[in-house]
Amino acid sequence: MPPDPTTRPEPGRACWTESVRVKTGVIYMPDADHEILELKRRVAKLESQIAFLLRDLGLEYPEPSTWEASPEIMDLVRRGKKIEAIRLFRQETGAGLKDAKEFIESLET
Repeated sequence: MPPDPTTRPEPGRACWTESVRVKTGVIYMPDADHEILELKRRVAKLESQIAFLLRDLGLEYPEPSTWEASPEIMDLVRRGKKIEAIRLFRQETGAGLKDAKEFIESLET
């Protein structure tokens, strides 16, 4: 009979039940842990590559949450000139088209 997965092992002891290891009340899933570590490694590598490219090109990428609309942009949004507002926002911030569009649309609501 397999061990009851709802019981807690003694401190410092581990038991295996259906590919899930339970040790001192913490559940470890070996396959999931490996996949998570691999994904974290890949994300860190991508972030490093992006940082290198931005430094090499002399660019800065402002986070969308720090963006603010200038009075000129707000005026364009109020007058319904969405495309002009997106264009001006991109010129002011260096944002990409998708980010600029989403930001301007967030101002319309």
